[in-house]
Amino acid sequence: MNSQAPRTAVAPHPDSVVPFKNSETVLEVRDLAVHFFTDYGVLKAVDGINYTVNPGETLAIVGESGSGKSVGALAVLGLVPPPGKILSGQIIFQGQDLAQASEEELRRVRGNRIAMIFQDPLTSLNPVLSIGNQIAEVIRAHQGASRRQARTRAVELLEQVEIPRANQRFGDYPHQFSGGMRQRVMIAMAIALEPAVLIADEPTTALDVTVQAQILDLLKGLQLDSKMGLILITHDLGVVAEHADTVAVMYAGKVAEYAEVANIYAKPYHPYSIGLLGSIARLDQKRTETLQTIPGQPPSLVSVPSGCPFHPRCAFSQDVCKVEYPELLPTEHSLRRLAACHFAGNLPAPRGPGR
Repeated sequence: MNSQAPRTAVAPHPDSVVPFKNSETVLEVRDLAVHFFTDYGVLKAVDGINYTVNPGETLAIVGESGSGKSVGALAVLGLVPPPGKILSGQIIFQGQDLAQASEEELRRVRGNRIAMIFQDPLTSLNPVLSIGNQIAEVIRAHQGASRRQARTRAVELLEQVEIPRANQRFGDYPHQFSGGMRQRVMIAMAIALEPAVLIADEPTTALDVTVQAQILDLLKGLQLDSKMGLILITHDLGVVAEHADTVAVMYAGKVAEYAEVANIYAKPYHPYSIGLLGSIARLDQKRTETLQTIPGQPPSLVSVPSGCPFHPRCAFSQDVCKVEYPELLPTEHSLRRLAACHFAGNLPAPRGPGR
């Protein structure tokens, strides 16, 4: 058995619960837990996550399907479907805790100050209303604009997201648009009220590579113009490398690693991050090199393994990993780099076959 000693825990800084926080931070998620109470047991979809969003910056949240990425985002807007409940934690937006807000207070924030783009624009758009009227409806509901004013603003937004012949296409229906154009309509609707934070949940799902790049470039341009904070939920690590400033890697409802993008790509500290990065093709690798895989499957969130939830799949796990949960702590005495691993930055030798 490898005798590599676990890292010495770095005492959490008073603000370590909200890493990357600064005087301009617009959204702080503190120790958020969202559980679903089912007939099969309590499903811990989100189990104590922390992150911050700053103006003009992009936080990417990555991880396998079922890791809790989307549920955490829905919790910010108070949209967790039953039987899910926010059990604990705070969602501090511009000084207000949304986890304790009333439904009326959440309605004033939703779409107005925090907006969300969902995965599938075809199911998110109303099929029996024209796309222009759907955008105008948002403006009238939140800003009390007249029909004429709302239409004028809706056409401006369609032009802003580069819909050709925006004035003529105002009256078209969702089925008359391609997938990429429907996503542009969703973006127009999301930015209609100039939100401080935009959540984009897999915004390029099912789009071809060229259209994906156009959509992401569009979001980046809009963000630069408005200094809007962006939460980008994705499993595409190539997208993260090009478009994010910071990244939170999620596994089994928890954040496994949190760092600036350049740092995590240069040297990931958590074995799960290492596995994710090793599974993507790189231009600087020889074609004969085999991509790495992460063995096994993510755990059931009804029955998460004891200790580190990743230990059954981890090539570096030791006895301590099976019994003691590693807290998400600063590494190298820096709040710019956090990892939930007993051996963060100093991993023992990988286990051999049969160990």
